[in-house]
Formats: sequence, C-alpha cells, structure tokens
Amino acid sequence: QSFPLWAVTAVTVAVGLVMFLLPPVPGVPIYLTLGIVTVATGRQSLGIIGAMVYGTITCLFLKLLACTLQQKWIGENLSHFVTIRKLVQVNSTFIRAMKLVLSEEGFSVPKVAILVGGPDWPTSVLCGIMRLELFAILLG
Repeated sequence: QSFPLWAVTAVTVAVGLVMFLLPPVPGVPIYLTLGIVTVATGRQSLGIIGAMVYGTITCLFLKLLACTLQQKWIGENLSHFVTIRKLVQVNSTFIRAMKLVLSEEGFSVPKVAILVGGPDWPTSVLCGIMRLELFAILLG
C-alpha cells in the first residue's frame, strides 16, 4: 500500500528543509532522495516524465525555500551573533573573496558561479549577513 503523492511530497520537503538548515549537510543527498521517492510515488498517477518534472519542480521549490530561510532567518536575523559569523567563517580568505564578488552590482559569471556552485549554507547565510536583496540572489 503506497502513500498519496501529496503526503510523500510534504514529508520529503519537510525533512529536506530541516536537513538544508543544518550547516554540514550538502544538497545532493537531499535532491537525490527527493527525486527517487517522488518519481517512484508519482509514477502511477503522473507517468514517468510527469513524475520527473514534478520531482524537479519540487527540488527547485525546496532549494529556493531553504535559501530564503537561510538568508532571511539565519543570516539577517542572527548576523550579530559571533557563533553564526564563526560558522560562516566570515574572516577566512575564501569567504572574504566571496563577499567581494557577491557585493558587485548585477550579475557576472563569478557571482553566478558562487551562487550556483558555492556551499549552500555558508553562501546563503553570508548573503543574509551582507543584507543582499533576496530576489536577486534567488534569481542568480
């Protein structure tokens, strides 16, 4: 007996969101698990292609939601706490370089490369500490 797609989606998104909010957890295992579980569950009702599209959209939604919470709730609200600044390693050479690139106006190849390929938690929280515009960061 299988669970309905909406219930499986709700559980996997909730668990994935909690995992995303933990600093050491990378995104790949979350995407992989969500993709496997939602495609397997939605295959009967949506077909294989529909289930793959559904899983992709769900992963994108989860990523954008997690980045929003990391930037706004953690980065902006907790930026005055030394512990958060220490977890992000704001004084390391790597993060200082990221700060310089991220503070540039508009989009550039290095800026988009950091937003797409940088470590999820430190990058999003750093954007919050720097009080960068959320929409521009999510778009990048």
